Amino acid sequence: MPALVPVVTFAFWSIVNIRGVALGARFNSLATSAKLLPLCLIAVNGLFFVQGANLTVTTWPSASVTLGSLVYLVAGRGRRSATR
Repeated sequence: MPALVPVVTFAFWSIVNIRGVALGARFNSLATSAKLLPLCLIAVNGLFFVQGANLTVTTWPSASVTLGSLVYLVAGRGRRSATR
C-alpha cells in the first residue's frame, strides 16, 4: 500500500501535464483556494476570542529593548544588502 501512493501521485501529475496548461492552471487555482480556506476560517473564528483587555499597553518596553530591536533591524538589513 505505501508504494502505491507515489505511483498514483506520479500518474495523477502526469495526466495533468499531458492534458495541458489550462487544466494545470485550473487545478492550481483550486489547490490554492483549498489551502486558503482553512486559514481564513481560523482567522474569522479567532475574531470571536479577541478580548479588548489584552490589546491595551500597560507598560512600555525599556529603552534597552527598543535599542536592541533597532540594532537587530539595522544589522539584518546590512546582511541582506551584502548578500545581493
